[in-house]
Amino acid sequence: MDDVTIHLTDENAIANYPFLFKVGDRVRSRTDGREGAVENATFVGPPPSAGGAFQITYEVRVDDIGVMRYAMADLEKPKTNSA
Repeated sequence: MDDVTIHLTDENAIANYPFLFKVGDRVRSRTDGREGAVENATFVGPPPSAGGAFQITYEVRVDDIGVMRYAMADLEKPKTNSA
């Protein structure tokens, strides 16, 4: 089966593809520690119903830098300080 390219902002993308984060979610890079808000993401690979390897790259607006691209595996929810 041919690969597809789906963007997080496409209709039904969150319901049908394995995006971990939504537009506006705050995320943190595990490798460089930068934090920002998700603006979009791109899924490339076979449809989930077909199975197989895929890649998701997130576009994150990092404070004071601009938009950076990160692989899904590099991102996590930032830790919050609780009182």
